[in-house]
Amino acid sequence: MYISFVMIKTSQIVVIIGLLIFVACVPDAPHDNPLDPFYQTSKGINVFSGQVLQKNEPHAPIGDCLVSLLPEQQFVRTDNNGKFSFAGTQPGRHRIAVSKTGYDSLLKTIDFDTVRNRIVHFYLNGTPFLKKIKIYSEYIDQWWPDPVTSMIVEITIGDPDGVSDIRDIRLSVPSQDTSFAFSKTARPDSFFLRLDELVVTRQDLFALVGAQQYVILTDESGTEVTSGPHYLIRIITSTPQTESPTGLQVVDAQPVFTWQPYIAQFSYKYEILIFFLNAGIPILIHRSAELEPQQLQYTYPDSLSPGTYFWTVAIRDRLGNFCRSKEATFIVP
Repeated sequence: MYISFVMIKTSQIVVIIGLLIFVACVPDAPHDNPLDPFYQTSKGINVFSGQVLQKNEPHAPIGDCLVSLLPEQQFVRTDNNGKFSFAGTQPGRHRIAVSKTGYDSLLKTIDFDTVRNRIVHFYLNGTPFLKKIKIYSEYIDQWWPDPVTSMIVEITIGDPDGVSDIRDIRLSVPSQDTSFAFSKTARPDSFFLRLDELVVTRQDLFALVGAQQYVILTDESGTEVTSGPHYLIRIITSTPQTESPTGLQVVDAQPVFTWQPYIAQFSYKYEILIFFLNAGIPILIHRSAELEPQQLQYTYPDSLSPGTYFWTVAIRDRLGNFCRSKEATFIVP
């Protein structure tokens, strides 16, 4: 009995091994049925792979882009490495559309027969954008020469390809049928524009109040982005009045400055500016913090060196519009 049992078990093992050898030797059946789960991977050209990158070096990958395969109307999104793929594609020419907010859309025609077994790269151009803008006026009253009126525009910009990709920045004023170029600052993403009577006439400058203004950014690829409209709300020409010291009055090294109450239909705060006259050239040595409207005097917080000075009282509204009084001179012995 024992010998018979061993022989039966041995024969079963032989049969199993034989079946495994047979299965291994049988060629793989064709996967031509689209319902076959192996259909999409059974042909070398059935998978199209791509990667979306920024146009400028070092060509960083762009994730979460919408990629469309046309005319099949298939849609995928890129992963964190900018990669994507379409499975079950057919040979021939296809269109690939790539889009993402903040970038120019891209439409590219590709012959799938020529890109087998390799990743196709798509380079997107980032569109410039305006981060921040401040438009305000300055009215500087003075004894000589005439008062100076200015409009100042300060902006902060951005671009996915870097701010160095922006080649032109302009302020357009359609009502004046003109535009003005911005100037650089110490920060690469910040620019400013100052307009006064030296650039435009006084009449035209006051005409900018309430006029639609647009910031136009153009990058190296020629993409132009327009932000606006933006507005200058007011130019304040009614100046506050100094009271004391004035007229080359002699004061001690820690003077107290007083001025008359200012009446306006808008919210504002005072600022005190103190200048030292060095060989007739004014040098700003102190600017106070903003002072509340009910405050009508200010004590210099330190001691002034002997010399000739002048001071002014100014107001600034919530939008940054600024108006400064005429100079009031004094002497510290």
